[in-house]
Amino acid sequence: MLNEKNKNENVDSNMKFEYPEELDNKTSYEDNEQEIQVKPKHKTHIGYNGRLIIAISIFVISLIMCFLLVSKSFNYQNPKIINYNENGSLDYKVYLKENDFYEEKYLDENMIYVANLIDNINIDFNYDFNIEENSNIDFTYQVLGDLIISGQNGTSNFLEKKYVLSEEKDTKLSDAKNLNIKENIVIDYDYYNSIANDYKSSYAVDTNSYLKVYLRINKKDSDKLLDINDSSDVSLTIPLSQRAVEIALNSMDSDSNSKAISDAKLKFNSTIFTIEIIFIIIAIISLVRILKLLVLLTARKNAYDKYVGKLLREYDRLIVETMTGFDMSNCNIIKVKSFEELLDVRDNLKLPIMYYSVVKHSKCHFYIKNNSDIYLVTIKEVDLEGKENEK
Repeated sequence: MLNEKNKNENVDSNMKFEYPEELDNKTSYEDNEQEIQVKPKHKTHIGYNGRLIIAISIFVISLIMCFLLVSKSFNYQNPKIINYNENGSLDYKVYLKENDFYEEKYLDENMIYVANLIDNINIDFNYDFNIEENSNIDFTYQVLGDLIISGQNGTSNFLEKKYVLSEEKDTKLSDAKNLNIKENIVIDYDYYNSIANDYKSSYAVDTNSYLKVYLRINKKDSDKLLDINDSSDVSLTIPLSQRAVEIALNSMDSDSNSKAISDAKLKFNSTIFTIEIIFIIIAIISLVRILKLLVLLTARKNAYDKYVGKLLREYDRLIVETMTGFDMSNCNIIKVKSFEELLDVRDNLKLPIMYYSVVKHSKCHFYIKNNSDIYLVTIKEVDLEGKENEK
């Protein structure tokens, strides 16, 4: 292998490859035959197989992340029944005018009261709402009054008049299960009783008159997840135009049970969806890279392997194939422009050409070592691909 022979003995005269220069910014070649000494640079080179494995790994990881995130960005919730109950009650006190019969300022509920002695009626409303799961529900409430003057049989009315007895207020059940509403109102009994009496005396008709006072609570699901959108009343009835008054309570039934049916919902998480889109883009880029590498597979073998193989075959007696490389840190690297130029160096120095495969199918060194000097030609797959693309 080391015997000297004419370098053109088996060389194909039509075959000649040149390679891109690998110099630092301060190095340049004056002509093809000039040898320039440069400081070696340690560059990481990833071969074809490494690039293919990295591209496939990124594609697989991105694809797995896409599948994992798709269920989190779109969360489907089945419809379900949520039970709730509301409980309404009230207390009242009948305050009296000054009189010679009662020492108390007021009488408690569930008594019969003399109409002429009633000054006002103080009413305390109480409303409780309870639901099985934490919810967000908006409540509005106010005290209203209906003055009704009807016939004795009560089947038809002579007069119906509505009164707003308090301003509308609002409150909210915020991510909770329980809510309590309290409201107080004072009814001027003489005012409403005089209206009923005046109507009765003015038209000389027999009437059945009363004032219905009620706390109206409107509720609505602010998240629009439940079908809660109705109203509830806590009320009492105060007879009018009578000598004796017996107040009737019409509070809610205790534990008035209802059901709120939640709609089927598809919740969308924009943040997770954005991350998923990023992984989809990465997966697409990786897939394109994989396809490009697979397309280059044939070209890679034809360009690099075929060319290096031909050099090894035709210059078999001049080349020594080694299993180890050389230590760049302790050597003076002289980069030679082409393999043909390296043949000239070999003829001048009478030393063998060493061959070392750095990355299989991708990169190799042809070099001649003369003491601390190394005359180096590096052949890379990417350089040959560039030559092929230029053609």
